[in-house]
Amino acid sequence: MNRPKCACWRFAWLACCECDGQRGDAARTHIVPLSLMMLSLLVMTSCRSQSPDNCLCTTQHVSVTFAVVDDAGTPVPDVTLESHVPRTGESLQVEQDRAREGTYIVATDSNLKQIRHSGETIEVKGTWGQRSFSEVFVVNAPGECVCHIAKVSGPETVMLGRGSLN
Repeated sequence: MNRPKCACWRFAWLACCECDGQRGDAARTHIVPLSLMMLSLLVMTSCRSQSPDNCLCTTQHVSVTFAVVDDAGTPVPDVTLESHVPRTGESLQVEQDRAREGTYIVATDSNLKQIRHSGETIEVKGTWGQRSFSEVFVVNAPGECVCHIAKVSGPETVMLGRGSLN
């Protein structure tokens, strides 16, 4: 059995083959499906493992934040925070963004596994010197795809020693 002699060139996912003087679709049918399969694989792997098969999540990283101010309304840096989920007793590990003075993070998309889709209460306690506060936030993971967290309730601003300001 004689096999046709083929010469092929490729650029990215485009390919062209010439077999025994024939060019075109008949000669490249064995290469195009491979390219389509690779593209499909790339799209499928961009989904989060928690998400249904038909979901694609963005690379946006969501954080729920609040500000801490003193009596004069000045942002307070270096507040020590403790956050936990009362339902489970589990502490939330949250990396604080020190670039925004006086702004603190309650939870981020990194905490998705600790937050129920329907909503989770998070208690946040903060201290700065002799002053302190305690606040409650509710955060959920809305939508069918469960890609990001969202704030349901909780203060935007907390005054040290006086509770929340809305």
